[in-house]
Amino acid sequence: MMNIRRIFSIALLAMVTAFSAFAAGNEAKTLVDNAVKKLKSAGSVSAAFTISQNGGTQTGHLTISGKRFAIQSAEARIWFDGRTQWTYSVQGNEVDITTPTTAELAQSNPMSVLTAAQGDYRMKLLSSGARPRVELTPTKSADFKRAIVTFGSAGMPSQIVVTDNNNATTTIAISQLKTGGKLGVNAFRFNPKDFPGVEVVDLR
Repeated sequence: MMNIRRIFSIALLAMVTAFSAFAAGNEAKTLVDNAVKKLKSAGSVSAAFTISQNGGTQTGHLTISGKRFAIQSAEARIWFDGRTQWTYSVQGNEVDITTPTTAELAQSNPMSVLTAAQGDYRMKLLSSGARPRVELTPTKSADFKRAIVTFGSAGMPSQIVVTDNNNATTTIAISQLKTGGKLGVNAFRFNPKDFPGVEVVDLR
């Protein structure tokens, strides 16, 4: 399955394109630029998700605040406080601590795709109406080759179908996508007191 953080990078990009789904040319670019600024200035962004691929499903929740993010699912939890990353395995009751490189963050930081929206993707309106669909196609090397985004009545993405470079399809259903106030750094750090008996593996 695709990296969960990367999938939500696409989800956030889809939110940007919602502001330009009914526009074209320079007008669309202006709307996208304004949307990027709005999302970047938000204190936080959160969403619930269901990921479906190859007959399996995974549900969870994502919270982002600036460069920090936290992801929670039944299988794992990930925290990144802007410098250090903790990856907790529910099954193994083990947490790995790493310091991601710049290159690794460029591939996984959900906010990194927002700036890419201003030049690294082609946007094409596939259908309009109550549930418009927009196709996103990377113009540069990426780990997916196409994403089709369906928007709900509130103008926010409700479904994203991603086709990767191996032609595998992943469907992401999104709900409760919203912006909020800025969150403290502790929301993006692993707290061992919350996980009794956890094995800590420091890979820094």
